[in-house]
Amino acid sequence: MDRSGIILKIKGKQAIVFNDLCDYEKIKRTKDMFEGQLVEYNSPKKTSLHTYIAIASGIAAILVITFLFYMGFLKYNEQRAFAYVTLDVNPSIEYTINDRNCVISIRPLNRESEKVINSLDMKGKNLNIAISATISELEKLNYIVPEKENVILLSASQACSVKDKDGKKVQVDKIIDSIQPAIKQMIKGKATVQILYASLDTWKQSLKADMSLGRYALYINAKKKGAAITEQYAKEAPLRVLMGYYNGQTTTKNKINNSNEKDKNNSGIAILNSIFVHI
Repeated sequence: MDRSGIILKIKGKQAIVFNDLCDYEKIKRTKDMFEGQLVEYNSPKKTSLHTYIAIASGIAAILVITFLFYMGFLKYNEQRAFAYVTLDVNPSIEYTINDRNCVISIRPLNRESEKVINSLDMKGKNLNIAISATISELEKLNYIVPEKENVILLSASQACSVKDKDGKKVQVDKIIDSIQPAIKQMIKGKATVQILYASLDTWKQSLKADMSLGRYALYINAKKKGAAITEQYAKEAPLRVLMGYYNGQTTTKNKINNSNEKDKNNSGIAILNSIFVHI
């Protein structure tokens, strides 16, 4: 016997039972049955209407939970850090992006950068748009001046491994490559743009040093080459000087003669080849 219940009504050869699952069932009547009797019985093969409703409700609940889980997974992917990208001019600004190249968060890395990002709403924007808007704001605040030789350091560190819809790994260098045309188009006048890639460990060390990824990576490599500089100096030194320490020559010479020069357009924007830094 797998069920028990109270007989509510007897009709012909059947008895209607309200069972221990709070369900109504029709069972085969026996001679000794009477209304109000507590009986034990084997559940009929035919499922009751209430059971059908219960099953349908269960399926619906599973579908709702699956849908919510899927939406939560998408939301998690949208908010998961794929890479950290730092823009150094004098203000230093860090963008955290997801694998779709959208800005999840933006972080000012020094006092000057707080003023730059205060008027910008870049969360959820494509990184190209965010970089373009930042450069425009830097020009308004005279951190980038057309009449001067401007120096820009763009650095990136990949936080996790992600595959695209075709199963190919998404690489942060491809994302940074796509930014270069926007930089050249936005900057008025002359500028040298250094592209730098660093390991995730290097990015973590830069956090401890309270320094931008780009400045910290240049500092570490300059130290490896024997430069007698401190972390504090690396934080405060003009970017042109720090890049000169790394390259072993001044940035101006680097712009004209460096064999790593990747591209230079008519407006005088020089894009230097990538450097990969690993601690």
